[in-house]
Amino acid sequence: MRVQPPTRFRRLIATYGPVLVVLLLGAIALVGMAQERQRAASVAHTQRVQLALERTVSTVRAAESRQRGFLLTGDSSYLVPYRSAHALVRAQIDSIRVLTADNPAQQGRVAGLRSVIEQRMGRLNQTLEIASARPAAEVELAPGRELMQELQDRVSIMEAAEDSLLEARINASTRQARFTLFLVLFATLLAGLLALLGNMILADYAERQEAVSADLEQQKDELRRTTLDLERRTRAAEEANRAKADFLRAMSHELRTPLNAIGGYTQLIDLGIRGPVTLEQKADLARIARSQRHLLSLINDILNYAKLEAGRVSFELERIVIQDLINAVDEMVEPQMASKGIHYTCDAGIDNLAVIADREKFVQILLNLLSNAIKFTPAGGAIDMTVIAEGDFVAVRVSDTGPGIPADRQVAIFEPFVQVDRTLSATAEGTGLGLSISRELAQGMGGDLVVKSRPGEGSAFTLTVPAADPAGLDESPVEPIAEHAVTPDSGLPES
Repeated sequence: MRVQPPTRFRRLIATYGPVLVVLLLGAIALVGMAQERQRAASVAHTQRVQLALERTVSTVRAAESRQRGFLLTGDSSYLVPYRSAHALVRAQIDSIRVLTADNPAQQGRVAGLRSVIEQRMGRLNQTLEIASARPAAEVELAPGRELMQELQDRVSIMEAAEDSLLEARINASTRQARFTLFLVLFATLLAGLLALLGNMILADYAERQEAVSADLEQQKDELRRTTLDLERRTRAAEEANRAKADFLRAMSHELRTPLNAIGGYTQLIDLGIRGPVTLEQKADLARIARSQRHLLSLINDILNYAKLEAGRVSFELERIVIQDLINAVDEMVEPQMASKGIHYTCDAGIDNLAVIADREKFVQILLNLLSNAIKFTPAGGAIDMTVIAEGDFVAVRVSDTGPGIPADRQVAIFEPFVQVDRTLSATAEGTGLGLSISRELAQGMGGDLVVKSRPGEGSAFTLTVPAADPAGLDESPVEPIAEHAVTPDSGLPES
């Protein structure tokens, strides 16, 4: 059962009427606040002008007092505050001129005030010049009472002008405040009436809405049934994951064991333990060994990806000197580089540079990056490994002179089972899991793996991991730090 909503006109009244009135009240309140601020600013302005006038008169009197003290005592220490009073009184007059900039009448009075003060200060200076030619005690004090009286009169006129201006502003603001109060009362009454009308409309609509409560209950029942069905499907998915784990465990045993046996027997035959081997047979055995290692690598990639996907890979984080890891990796890849005539350089950075990482996983990532670089770098090309300390992280960059990666493929290559176009290299074999696994392992250790590449200019893969000593390196022995993301044994074999 569907309840018809109120008519459009009623909806507009109920919805927007009180809101508009409230907005009107808010606007009126803002105007009132602005007027109050203006009133307060007028009072404060008048007070600042009057205070500046009082300070100016006080400074002139202080200059007279310091001059008189010097003439009576001959103590030159009175001259320091006397000379300071000269600079101060000029600054005070400038301040008064700025404060009254919006009042031409007051500006004219400021000019007259400045003239009187300059005359008085000039007479004080003349007296001091006379005192410098003969003993201070013999100098008669220059009369200045008439100038000081004129100064006081001019200040009184300016203060009275400020008071009159302030009173006029307050009266105008008071009239405006009364008008604002009337608007507030009227708008409040209107808002109350509109709110009452809106409540009546909404109450009628709410009463009719109760008629559909039965439909809502029925929908809740359907939602509960849907939830139960979803739970059943979730359990089925979990059972499927367990079945996949069982399958991977069986595949590990059934495929890796015979592959390892093939590799072992190939080595035995190649060593001549089973009898003499011809050169042609050695070449065949080498092909068999390469195929065995390639197939075993593919199976290991699939198993590693399955464990990462299931979240069952543990990270044993420890402090490791990065030079040790690079030395171990170099020994594994140098024969492959030498066979292709690739020029390889390595800059391990700062001595004893250490990282917080899982030793096995870190080596696995470096091996994968270097193997990819060897795979895609043509014979006679170059591969460069650089280690850089960057704040709280250490970056290991592996650059090559291969064909590069198009910009639209640089994100996809980190997805599982994705490879760059195989036409770029005749040897681009594999499952497409290596970079996906490497990034997952890097992120699991608190770092990341990114790429920068341009077609025809090679590629640069950068592995970042947390630095062990971001504030300063030392040569302390390597000790285990922590074990991260440890989960119950998945039953999958280690690769």
